Amino acid sequence: MDLALIPKAVPQAIHTTLGGTAVILNLDDSNYFTLNATGSAVWRLCDGAHDLHTIAASLTEQFDVTPQQAEASLERLMEDLV
Repeated sequence: MDLALIPKAVPQAIHTTLGGTAVILNLDDSNYFTLNATGSAVWRLCDGAHDLHTIAASLTEQFDVTPQQAEASLERLMEDLV
């Protein structure tokens, strides 16, 4: 995974956060995702201003994970969302 990539949510993906859990609905294909606290933290940073390296670093600060664990989790989530 290229950590220099800068993810940005597409406009057709609407979302809301309920008690720390994010729910995302893609209006184009009706696929939806439910994200836990870690995934929600990632989703908030998929704004076109933060690269994956910055997002992974944020995960290590917010959660008790190593940089390698943060990068691996981020890679899995990005694969699921794309």
